[in-house]
Amino acid sequence: MRRFLYIFICIAAIFVMTIYDLYAAFLMAVMLILAPLLSILPMYWIRKRLRLSIKVPARLLRGHLAEAQLTLEGPFLSLLSSPEALLGAETFDETVSFDGGIRFIFRRTASHCGRFDMGEAHIRWTDPFGFHTFTLNAGNVSIIVLPLKMGEYKATMKTLRLIAGSDEPERFGATLYKPGDNPHLINWKVTARTDDVYVRDMYPAEGTNLVLAADYARKPDERDLLCDALYSAGLALCASRMNFLFAWNAGTGSVITQMIRNQEDWSDAIASFLAGGRKDALKAGGLSPYVPILYMTDNPAPSVSPSLHPVIWCTRDSREAQLSGKDAIMRAMGGGT
Repeated sequence: MRRFLYIFICIAAIFVMTIYDLYAAFLMAVMLILAPLLSILPMYWIRKRLRLSIKVPARLLRGHLAEAQLTLEGPFLSLLSSPEALLGAETFDETVSFDGGIRFIFRRTASHCGRFDMGEAHIRWTDPFGFHTFTLNAGNVSIIVLPLKMGEYKATMKTLRLIAGSDEPERFGATLYKPGDNPHLINWKVTARTDDVYVRDMYPAEGTNLVLAADYARKPDERDLLCDALYSAGLALCASRMNFLFAWNAGTGSVITQMIRNQEDWSDAIASFLAGGRKDALKAGGLSPYVPILYMTDNPAPSVSPSLHPVIWCTRDSREAQLSGKDAIMRAMGGGT
């Protein structure tokens, strides 16, 4: 019921009371005026007993479909007048009803890596007369979209070893094979003497031969290139069992450094970087000037501490970078996606 129509009914009710000096006319006028207003009170009572929740994946690979499930549960759902579910400004793709509730499903494609803000999830409905709108909010929905692997392992490792100052890796023994390890590193002599598969250790357990540093690029396309290269470089180092440091800026005034020893460490570090990363990863310093640094950024003139001398890869054309632009970075990684 539209508000102007309700105003018209109120005027008509007052007119009836004025023309007909009867008790029945008075009751009819009161009912016409109060009925829409009294219908609002039960809706407030029902809203307090409704539960709204949102379920989304914490992480997602770039290019995959993100599915958000907005669930409304509680009594008297049948009394709600055409509930409308929204995620941001977009409507749902599918609904699923179950005993005591209804689930609204939203599907969006995660086109770029980084922080994917899908907007605020909420449900709204009106009272039976359409006089007042009620809203339940589930909060803002955000997903961390992970980058994709790019390039080729051998080419990537060749580039990283040149930056680290060694064309050939050192061998320090053998350790048990883990999923994700490079099969070319299997130590067949040790494996033949045991019941398990062993791979050659490339570097000491606590050694650090390289630092990867990165800025969070603002433009989505540049962020995809930067993060794909960063992620792939880290995967190659993990597969070679080469420990490394990951440095990034979270806006706290000092650089955050994380020791990476395996793929699980690297996946967690990348997710943390994508969730809270900022620019100027090397502005504050705090790193050893004696360890080689590969710095990936979208800034053609990045702010770097005077004590550090990193190898810079920039997604844009830059005179200060050793590699600049998409083609140069992809060649260093060994090709395309």
